Formats: sequence, structure tokens, C-alpha cells
Amino acid sequence: MKKTVHILHWVGGIAGLGVLALGLFIWISGMNLPTLQMVHASLGLIFVLSLLIIGIIAVQNRGTRLLGAVCIVYAPLVPVFGIVQMILLVGDLHWIIRTAHLLVGLVAFVLLGMTGMRYLRLKQSEREVSKVPQLVR
Repeated sequence: MKKTVHILHWVGGIAGLGVLALGLFIWISGMNLPTLQMVHASLGLIFVLSLLIIGIIAVQNRGTRLLGAVCIVYAPLVPVFGIVQMILLVGDLHWIIRTAHLLVGLVAFVLLGMTGMRYLRLKQSEREVSKVPQLVR
């Protein structure tokens, strides 16, 4: 599982950076091309699936259960908010919703990073403890 989490951590991180960069580009440039939105949504799906799978793996370990549960609960909220955001506060105040969408994504990005790193560090420390002779423990 350690290798799986490591790969998902990287894939999710790269997809998350892509989503962030593309989302900011769409917002700043004002280009609402369907192609850009589809790429943004596809990268977002990869990111959210990485977050969800890391959460499922993390729930199965003692030191990461709480973070894993938060990942599992939070992961579906990100795409739902992303889809619904287009119909919320349409008009001059839509920037508030866009900012909230950005913050929801950033929190998910941090959550992915924290959960992945905590899991990997715990597995690393378990490995180091297992190398110590049993009489010393």
C-alpha cells in the first residue's frame, strides 16, 4: 500500500496543480471555453479520486484514521461544489463563489498532501522499528 499511496500522492499533486493553474487561468482570462472546462473537470476528477483513495487507505491505519475519514467526507464535496458553483450568485457577486471554490480546492490539496505524507511517514517509521533487534525493543 505504501507504493500505491506514494503514486497517488504524486498523481493527485500533479493533477491538483493542473486544476489550480487551469482554474486560475480560466478565472483571470475570462475564457470559458468548453474544452478548457472539460480539461479542468477531468483533472479535478483525477485529483478527487486520488484524495478519496488515499482517504480509504488511510482509514485502515491507526495513525491516519481521522485524516482518512476527513478525506472520504470531503472528497465528494469538491466536485459537487464545482458543478453547482456556476448557478450560485450569478452576477456581480459571483466572484465570492469563485473564491470559495478556490478555497475548497486548496483545502482539498492540503488535505491530500497531509494525509499522504502522514501515511508515508508512519509506514517509514514502522519499517525502521522493525529493523531494530527484538531484544532491544
